[in-house]
Amino acid sequence: GLSNEEIEKLSGIRPMTLGQAQRISGVNPSAIQALLVHLKGRGRKLKEMTLEQGFHQRGQQDVVNSAGV
Repeated sequence: GLSNEEIEKLSGIRPMTLGQAQRISGVNPSAIQALLVHLKGRGRKLKEMTLEQGFHQRGQQDVVNSAGV
């Protein structure tokens, strides 16, 4: 996990990349690893949500098309 100091620094600076986060004084390599794991997990969830939403939208479109609209 991240220490309170690391959370404070990352929240204040809000780096756009992991490379930028690595350069912040007081942010340890273990914190970067924890961020990477977190981001990969979010990416998987986002991909799953996008796929589910796509299937849902296609299903709605099929209903509209079958209704002749």
